[in-house]
Amino acid sequence: AEGTYFENLVVTKKITLASLYLIDQDTSHISKTIIDGGTPSRPDSASVILVLPGTDTTTVIKGFTIQNGKGTAITLGGTYPYIGGGGIEIIAGGATISTNMIKNNSSQNPAGYSDGGGITVHPNPETNIAPIPWIIENNTITGNTVTSRDGSDGGGLTLTGRGRVVNNVIKNNTSSGQAGGVA
Repeated sequence: AEGTYFENLVVTKKITLASLYLIDQDTSHISKTIIDGGTPSRPDSASVILVLPGTDTTTVIKGFTIQNGKGTAITLGGTYPYIGGGGIEIIAGGATISTNMIKNNSSQNPAGYSDGGGITVHPNPETNIAPIPWIIENNTITGNTVTSRDGSDGGGLTLTGRGRVVNNVIKNNTSSGQAGGVA
């Protein structure tokens, strides 16, 4: 239902998480159904939505405004600390992320590397095996930022593995590294 939900969600199943947009295709639901991740209970798990193994492209996130996330901390390669996915972080899973407004999220890491202020898709941190396929379509990804001590990329998106990015508006994202929009 429409409203603002102050949540940091963890998805480990093949489910559909959607606003009323799914039912009637009325785009006004997107701006009125907000998941705000700005008050996480754990600062190291501060993505608005964290998608983990057990998911695939039948896991659907659709019709929301996703905002104010701060990213999730993981260690890739055994030693290097990352913070990624302020809005949505996919780690060794998959999802269809469709028809959302992903805005004003950040990934900031004073002790290492950060990426994907809006969305990050990471491999499994233990095995470095790429995530299963994902789909990112028909979203607006704007106003997301990435900053770090050691380097940062993809203010809007940082992607690994196999997937499809179609018909998204990616604008006004910033990174203290080389790739402001997409990496």
